[in-house]
Amino acid sequence: MRDLSTVRGQIPDIQWQRVEVLLLNIHEPPGRDLLARFDFTFSPTYLIFNTAGDEVFRSNSLPTVTDIIDRAQ
Repeated sequence: MRDLSTVRGQIPDIQWQRVEVLLLNIHEPPGRDLLARFDFTFSPTYLIFNTAGDEVFRSNSLPTVTDIIDRAQ
């Protein structure tokens, strides 16, 4: 929740680069269902996947817009 407004503010800059953003609440489905699949226990957890679907970034700290775009492509 602490980063939610910042993340929402970054979304237009990220989507402009054709990078999709998915925000999930881990206390409700489908977010709760993905806890085990992606093996994380802390919130927030930021995951970035490249175009091949490979995880290329994982952190509990908010990545910059540049980091997100560079790693996702």
